[in-house]
Amino acid sequence: MPRHRARILEVLHRAEVGPIIEEAEFERRMVAPAIKRIIQNFGIRMDRDALVPSDNDLADRVFQAGLDLAVEVGMFCQSTNRRITWTHNELEEGLRFCPGETIMGAGNDAVVCRARVPEDITVPVVIGGAYGVPFPEDLFVPIMLSFARESVVEVIENATLETVYGYPIKAGSP
Repeated sequence: MPRHRARILEVLHRAEVGPIIEEAEFERRMVAPAIKRIIQNFGIRMDRDALVPSDNDLADRVFQAGLDLAVEVGMFCQSTNRRITWTHNELEEGLRFCPGETIMGAGNDAVVCRARVPEDITVPVVIGGAYGVPFPEDLFVPIMLSFARESVVEVIENATLETVYGYPIKAGSP
């Protein structure tokens, strides 16, 4: 089995067997205290005079803080009300095998999205859209067209339809 398929199956498995927790409890009891402690431990401070900081030491500390936060807290799966966790080694392995680029779209509409590094001079891919925002059917096409008409937008993230031909969207329905 390809490595990526095994990984997604493991994530799906953990979403079904991880510890059950309510979302508000997850955020209040796990996320908020961990963030507060971790930013203090790593000495992370916002410099209001530097909109985009270029401090390499700060970048390294923020990365390590994020990794520690991910190991300690994991993530919340809204579909199952379960907490999904990974070890430090699992996260590092995932980062090590993360693809450096991907192609979005096809033919004349294909866009190559490449991983960027600090101080990278390549222009980032601009992704626009209303990903996951529910819209009524009569507004869906005009709103998506408004994103398509923006010359800087290279990839469009679709909004979500509230209904299809007047019928509500329901999980498990045809």
